[in-house]
Amino acid sequence: STYLRSKTKTGMVHVYRSELNTPEEAKKNIVDIRERAGQDVLISADIEGGNINHFGFDPEYLLAHNVPKEIIELRKSENVFNESLNKKVLRPLDLKAQVKHFVKGSRIKALPSQEWLGRNYQNILDSISKNKASKNETKLKIALKSKQDFLEMMEKYGRAVADICEEIGINVVFGPNLDMVKNIDGDTTIEVQDRSYGNNYVVISDLSVSYLKGFGSNGKVL
Repeated sequence: STYLRSKTKTGMVHVYRSELNTPEEAKKNIVDIRERAGQDVLISADIEGGNINHFGFDPEYLLAHNVPKEIIELRKSENVFNESLNKKVLRPLDLKAQVKHFVKGSRIKALPSQEWLGRNYQNILDSISKNKASKNETKLKIALKSKQDFLEMMEKYGRAVADICEEIGINVVFGPNLDMVKNIDGDTTIEVQDRSYGNNYVVISDLSVSYLKGFGSNGKVL
């Protein structure tokens, strides 16, 4: 990197996607960077948006590191949705097929994009509004419980991501993405890459606060 070629003695090195193909490779590259720098420099990475699958995570690894299983199920449903839009994505509905592709070095998308998390949470908020208007107390109670469960899931998810980053050796994480888009189905870069929670500030606020609450509970990764 430019940092390693410079005479700078302190600082932070940002690792990019090409250096994060697997958790093992990322850990090895980070150790190598610190050894070449001759000091324990800070390491940063982009772990956010539609690019949260930097590490080529496989589901077994994620579950072993306390990522909620509901998060992985959301990725499966996102892949089905994307296929319905004729997008070219890997459809990881079969775990053995996922592992086979993972071993071959393909980047598996085992985690949902921020957009998909936002879409699902927006559906819950819409259900709450609908049932409040119709005064359907039974369905409203179910929708409110779904909202609580979703936010608790986001908090656990944030903590799991922070713990994974700590284990790998990443000190600073740029994420989640808090940009608000005009149209989640639009054609701007951030819209196409599924990097935003959506176009509703309530969705962005609720999800980011819950995620960051969990992430911050790690206490060692910024």
